[in-house]
Amino acid sequence: MKKPKVSRLAALTLAVLLLTGCAGQGTTSATEDARIDRVDEYSESATLAAFSGGSYDYEPFRTTSAMADAVPLVVDGVVRGVREGRTTTVVGTESTLSTSVVLIIADVSAVKGELPNGDGNVYIELLDSGHALDVYARAFPEGSRVVAYIEPAWDGAPAEGADIEIPEGSAGRPEGEPLYMLPPQGIAVQVDSHDVVWPLVGDTAEGSIEQFLPGGTLIRG
Repeated sequence: MKKPKVSRLAALTLAVLLLTGCAGQGTTSATEDARIDRVDEYSESATLAAFSGGSYDYEPFRTTSAMADAVPLVVDGVVRGVREGRTTTVVGTESTLSTSVVLIIADVSAVKGELPNGDGNVYIELLDSGHALDVYARAFPEGSRVVAYIEPAWDGAPAEGADIEIPEGSAGRPEGEPLYMLPPQGIAVQVDSHDVVWPLVGDTAEGSIEQFLPGGTLIRG
């Protein structure tokens, strides 16, 4: 079997294809992070519903080790909140193709790779399915645990042969902080003793999110 690979341009193209024609025209604007406390009533369905309706054309990773080999950084941390992300447009126009939200991870440890020098948080760009920010906040309650397999996100500058760009490429996080992206299988969240949830691929599993760390046997997608 061909070994799955994650490339920045391929993942970007995937995001645009997924969102074009099936997502809303952006999230509710917010000047602060949207947060829902983890002690509120929670169900896995809230996490799944925030990203339902999308589809991905990708070759699934069969093991956590293979996915870890394909990315430079694997992180383990807790949710701090979500915020409005970036907007992808057609080059030279104001025609919106897609929007995103940014998941903020705090208390981060690097399971693989090195964390950047910065404010201590990790900022992960996720596809916006057209919901208000509080929907994503319920999908990722504050304090819930997240494991993510990530790589640097595209900076948004026009590329040769591409007709898309992100005019405000630094949006979605504090100035100077890096932004990350991930393969569809590359993020799982667990709230207390609830099932582990893979929001982007719409699946859950009993067990501990510890089993989704590199070398673990819990993977979906």
